[in-house]
Amino acid sequence: MKSIIDEMCSYIREKGYNIYGVSEIVNGEERSQSIVPAPWSTDVYSVSKFVTSAAVGILWDRGLIDLHKPVTQMIDGCPEPAEPKWKEVTVHDCLRHRTGLLSGNLDIDNEADEGIKDWLPYILSLPIEGERDKDYHYNDAAYYLVCRVIESITKENVYSFIHRELLSKLDFRESSWSVCPRGHTTGGSGFCGNDRDLARLGSLWVNDGVYNGKALLSPEYTRLSREEGYGIAKREDYPDNYYKTGACGQIVIMLPEEKYVLAVRGYYSSDDRTELINKFFPPCI
Repeated sequence: MKSIIDEMCSYIREKGYNIYGVSEIVNGEERSQSIVPAPWSTDVYSVSKFVTSAAVGILWDRGLIDLHKPVTQMIDGCPEPAEPKWKEVTVHDCLRHRTGLLSGNLDIDNEADEGIKDWLPYILSLPIEGERDKDYHYNDAAYYLVCRVIESITKENVYSFIHRELLSKLDFRESSWSVCPRGHTTGGSGFCGNDRDLARLGSLWVNDGVYNGKALLSPEYTRLSREEGYGIAKREDYPDNYYKTGACGQIVIMLPEEKYVLAVRGYYSSDDRTELINKFFPPCI
């Protein structure tokens, strides 16, 4: 695929979208453009789930995490769930948003949830009314549980772990990750980064886990993540198009066959984001 960044940025300026920056990687060549002035590192909302998936991949490659073991058996000091069905929910279920949770959530970016002081027992009290491993319900709570599992395995904060083991090796310039009131990485949101650096993370999914000649994730995990939807999704109307979006217009698009990655960071509407994606990646099935 040829570079589209110049045409896209011209279109963004013409439309007046509040987009901070666009970055792309085409066959290993990076290009970035800044549009609206903003700090280098800003909240990328649910794209954080993509980062959480990468942390899982590191542990999976090392044989340190069982994706099909119940999370309540893997979290240090896990309280007895008020909803007993949580005892059956696995990391695999959480990564795919198929815990069986049909209603209720922990929306990290919603002020209505700010009074919750201990997220773990709250999540484990939410009723599971659907079928685990089958019924889809997108939420932040599942990824918080995954982060609690990662912290129990590594004995450290997820951000500290992934920064040392992956982000620093991708030459991330500046990043951070919010924590819950008890100091645990939020997982489903709250990661702050730059579009250039997110494109580098996405490049691992189009290059079998390799960045600048260094194998940082295994090809087995990046393929598994694409197939199962761990932290990303597959666009059904565009072949070989994987993506992760976040609130307020965040985008990461990965085309493995074409060795192409695009990342967009800003604060604009979801409708405008959909219009932007469909203009430059129109449905073709």
